[in-house]
Amino acid sequence: MQGGPLCKAAYLTTHRTSPKMDGMSALRKPALVSEEEYFAITDASELRQEYVNGQVCAMADPSDAHETISGNVFGPLHQHLRKHPCRVFSGNKRVRVAFLNRAFHYYPDVMVICDPKNGDSRFKENPVLVIEVLSPSTENTDIREKMFAYLNTESVKHYVIIAQEKKEIIVYRRVPPPDGWEVETLTEDADILRVPDLGFSMTLADVYEKVEFAS
Repeated sequence: MQGGPLCKAAYLTTHRTSPKMDGMSALRKPALVSEEEYFAITDASELRQEYVNGQVCAMADPSDAHETISGNVFGPLHQHLRKHPCRVFSGNKRVRVAFLNRAFHYYPDVMVICDPKNGDSRFKENPVLVIEVLSPSTENTDIREKMFAYLNTESVKHYVIIAQEKKEIIVYRRVPPPDGWEVETLTEDADILRVPDLGFSMTLADVYEKVEFAS
């Protein structure tokens, strides 16, 4: 995920008369933002903002390492899918996922969509592959909230989490019931990131090419 999300709910001011006080006392109660209100907010802003269970979350600028890793994965994947019906999108395209009667709009760092007619001009739906690059400020979100959302999205076959402060890739790969998901951790340069459903693979070394780590 690009930078750290800062989520804020809208607030409505309500009033009530206290039997023990003259006049009105203002109480501030959080009011959730609807999807259409979220679209109106983002249409009026140049900032990328995610939608998380009724809250609008502003996204901070990504680091150099984050952009390098995202590009290292997007480029080969885009080339691989040139003559494939599936399409790859970078972190500028929103994806909508919904479960438990709640809607979420995220900006994955890389995602692959195989249904050309899904979603609309504002977002895509039903991703088969989602890749997030971790940053210190988004780590808890990406490995908890977002992971829960994506792993409960039926179309998602692979969810990949890439660390940017060390060489580590965690791959969640959907398998038949009752297991549901298998998890693979890659840490060596020769380890292979595989996405069998798309016939795609690349080495961990290629994922981290030109990334400089703090000594």
